[in-house]
Amino acid sequence: MPLGNVVDFGIGGDRTQFVLWRAQHGELAGSGARVVVLMVGTNNLASATPENIARGVSAIVDTVRAALPGTTIVVNALLPRGDRDDPLRAKLADVNARLAALADGKRVRWLDAGPGFLDAGGEPQPELMPDKLHPSAAGYEIWAAALRPVLLDALSK
Repeated sequence: MPLGNVVDFGIGGDRTQFVLWRAQHGELAGSGARVVVLMVGTNNLASATPENIARGVSAIVDTVRAALPGTTIVVNALLPRGDRDDPLRAKLADVNARLAALADGKRVRWLDAGPGFLDAGGEPQPELMPDKLHPSAAGYEIWAAALRPVLLDALSK
């Protein structure tokens, strides 16, 4: 099943508050989106608490649901970053636990592709995340493979 038209509203360095503002100010208007994939929050890790990051993502989910009530929203776990012992890893795990709780399994789905980026010791695989933050082309293939069945299921309904 083809995925149809895909539009990317992502902006490098984006934070939850910026995505929320755009969603509240017309970015979704007229899109007719059947599925919205959210990957946001990693750029908030250095300056916000896990609770506030999750609150921001929750506000985005609520805004999308209000603007596009029939749309399925796929909330993605923040991808692993840094070394296994990086202090941001614990914060990231806390954020992801909070984000997972947003899913209802129907209109809001949860996807954690993060484990596919790590080696057996919990370190990012260099060929998938050369800088231990951004996926390489091969890393995006890992994420796409995890995302595809969720998208196909959502689009089949």
